[in-house]
Amino acid sequence: MFGGSPNFLPPSNASAPGQYPGSQGNAQQIRRPQAVKVAANPPPRVARGKVDEPPMPERTQPKEQRPALVTLPSPEELGVAPTKAGGDSFDWSPVQRRFRDAGASCFHVEFLPEGGCKLICLLPADQPDRNHRIDVQSSSEEEAARLALAKLDDWHVVKTR
Repeated sequence: MFGGSPNFLPPSNASAPGQYPGSQGNAQQIRRPQAVKVAANPPPRVARGKVDEPPMPERTQPKEQRPALVTLPSPEELGVAPTKAGGDSFDWSPVQRRFRDAGASCFHVEFLPEGGCKLICLLPADQPDRNHRIDVQSSSEEEAARLALAKLDDWHVVKTR
């Protein structure tokens, strides 16, 4: 367009050097870009190790050193009671079904560390936003289930009167 020169300047018909034409004394300096020399293909960088360097010393490690053994305390030492074997545990399914049929919103069984069992159940009351709570604790699961079902039956009798 204008000769293709990267350092193109407007025609020098300005009133003073360094001013644009028609600037009427407004001295605006023109900065000429500096030419930057860029090599077309720079030479590749080469890194070489020192020839007379001694080889790296090998790390010396002791012969297969085993970590110290860690022993965990037994459940009895931690104060946790041993649990029953899987075959002789109590089946809570019929008890849960009875409470579910009665409209229970919560059925919680807690196994106590000293042995025994605690059962908590929430049943709907006659008043809205109220619950009837059945709370039983016993030394065995079977006894806790029996006591909870007895309280459920008593509550049904009172509720139907």
